[in-house]
Amino acid sequence: MGWVEAFGYFKRNKWWALLIGVINLVGIVYGFYYYGQQFAVTPWYWWLFVPDSPLAVLWAELALVAYWIGKPQRWLDALAFVGNVQVGLWTVYVLLAFAGDFHTLDFLNGGPLALNTVLLVGHAGMAALALIFVEDLRKDRRVVVDFSAVGRKTVYAKFLEHATGNATSDGLN
Repeated sequence: MGWVEAFGYFKRNKWWALLIGVINLVGIVYGFYYYGQQFAVTPWYWWLFVPDSPLAVLWAELALVAYWIGKPQRWLDALAFVGNVQVGLWTVYVLLAFAGDFHTLDFLNGGPLALNTVLLVGHAGMAALALIFVEDLRKDRRVVVDFSAVGRKTVYAKFLEHATGNATSDGLN
């Protein structure tokens, strides 16, 4: 069994799937709470572009539910994959590159465990979560079209965040 099949196992096994689903729901709820102040100052018609992390995990949750009920949607798998890789790896990079500013690794020197340390682990988990979609995405050559559409959506969302001044002030977007 290769790594692709190994990650696919977590989606197929009902107990792992349930655990992943619960963890995702906790992350989604906290993520929307985290962005609460930004929602308050953002016009409602831009809200879709505000919560990138919880939205990426929501796409993954929806893709997993579609898979579990026997109606997988490759476009949703592609959206979940791209969103979780992009947001997960970007946030991990920022939290490590600016660890001193974010106090991400202070616990290694006897300091307190910072919220950003927990966010680091959670966002690394998002990148790992994306890998459970690879097995099925590789089976369908039409997925290139889905990746193209998702890529355009991601670039458009990032443009809107910065062009409209709605990028978060913490630098995690």
